[in-house]
Amino acid sequence: MGFLYFRLYKEVELKKHRAPIVAFAAFLGAQFAAAEPAEDAQAAFDQGEYNASVTHVVEAIKENGWKGELHVLHIRALMAQGKYKDAQVATEEALKKVNGGVRIRLAAEEVFRFNGDNKRADLMLAEINQLAGSRGWAYQNAPSLVALGRTALKLGGDPKLVLDNLYKAAREEDAEYVGIPLAIGELALAKHDYALAGRTFQLALKKHPKNADLHYGAARAFAPSDLEVTLGHLGAALEINPSHAPSRLLLANSLIDQEAYAEAEEQLAKVIEVNPHHAEAWAYRSIIAHLSEKKKREQEARAIALAHWKDNPMIDYLIGRKLSQRYRFEEGAQHQRKALSFKPDFQPARIQLAQDLLRLGQEEEGWKLAEAVREADGYDVATFNLVKLRDTLAKYDTVRNERFVLRMAPHEAAVYGARALRLLERAHRTLTEKYGLKLEKPTVVEIFDKQKDFGVRTFGMPENPGYLGVCFGCVITANSPATQMPGPANWEAVLWHE
Repeated sequence: MGFLYFRLYKEVELKKHRAPIVAFAAFLGAQFAAAEPAEDAQAAFDQGEYNASVTHVVEAIKENGWKGELHVLHIRALMAQGKYKDAQVATEEALKKVNGGVRIRLAAEEVFRFNGDNKRADLMLAEINQLAGSRGWAYQNAPSLVALGRTALKLGGDPKLVLDNLYKAAREEDAEYVGIPLAIGELALAKHDYALAGRTFQLALKKHPKNADLHYGAARAFAPSDLEVTLGHLGAALEINPSHAPSRLLLANSLIDQEAYAEAEEQLAKVIEVNPHHAEAWAYRSIIAHLSEKKKREQEARAIALAHWKDNPMIDYLIGRKLSQRYRFEEGAQHQRKALSFKPDFQPARIQLAQDLLRLGQEEEGWKLAEAVREADGYDVATFNLVKLRDTLAKYDTVRNERFVLRMAPHEAAVYGARALRLLERAHRTLTEKYGLKLEKPTVVEIFDKQKDFGVRTFGMPENPGYLGVCFGCVITANSPATQMPGPANWEAVLWHE
């Protein structure tokens, strides 16, 4: 399994042959004749006309069934419509016609997952790895190198080696191939490296301005920091392809943040109109139902999301992450545990669970999980920041009593630490009496003298979108006055508010 992790690919010199003019002319004529339906199929797919794409690509396959990219397009067009059984039939036919096709096998992996056959899906990845080891010379073109890189990541390969040994080699082979920036950008997003993702997608858009996937990638890269830019890219993607499901889902995600549930449902309905079985669209419907206190509808939507791939960890990860973003950390953590019961090494769920636990005050388990994720994946930016923050917190002064655990930078604790604890005690006494509350465990209060540390602890990333403090229930985080110079807010008012 480890072959793809470290192999260095070398260029292969291909022998050039001269052909008689007549034979060459006949070959060229056949190529032009066959190219028309293939081009029509790709154009229809790019515009979201998936039925038309299938019609054209089937015609193209009749003429050139040996071309793996045609079969991949056929499979993708069927999958986009939720025609999973038809996609499996097309996949089986493709595997017979194209010997050693790594791109077909990579597409087949998803097809088999959504047809409930994880064993066959795993076999596809294993076969790609085996083919790369025995026939590496055959996969030197850019699309194949990208497919090998994506496979290596699925098998747990080192992201840096994939970037250096596969994606870089693909770029040297064909710098114009749009699949390269898509793969690099998606890898960066998966590791929370939004800066790299943003640069990658924006540079690629200069060459491919009409690519909906690139606009969607750019939208994701700017989603944590610039909503206006995000919406601009989503608008561009949907103008190119009105049926682009990922863009509509990201738009629905943003609308849920604004509690515009009806508008979010409209976006989801458009996705489901194209693909009635779209797993993530139904996951979002489950989220909206949960937030609307519609328990039965929530469970029904989640069941539909898992109907075709019953142990898909992405579904509960997505639901749980969104609930946590709405400050429902207990429910969010439960969904991450469900995701991990399907796939124990699913890194996104492990990272999110670590953050949820820390926000719930379950620090021992949360920090232990964060360390484990960091050891397994040294590239993830969010986890790196979180573990680094732990080192910072270890240097803080900690003041404890029966009701509070107060952490502050030593130089600030010396100035107003005791006063902060007295204010917290007064707030506890006043508010618990007023509302009849009985808090069962101490409240953790962390006051940060650097905004980036507050951002990492509170939002998972160094950016601070204008917050002075945040209450997670039994955990409160706050910026110290030093982070707001030259016009600091009243720190006592901030603490009392939280």
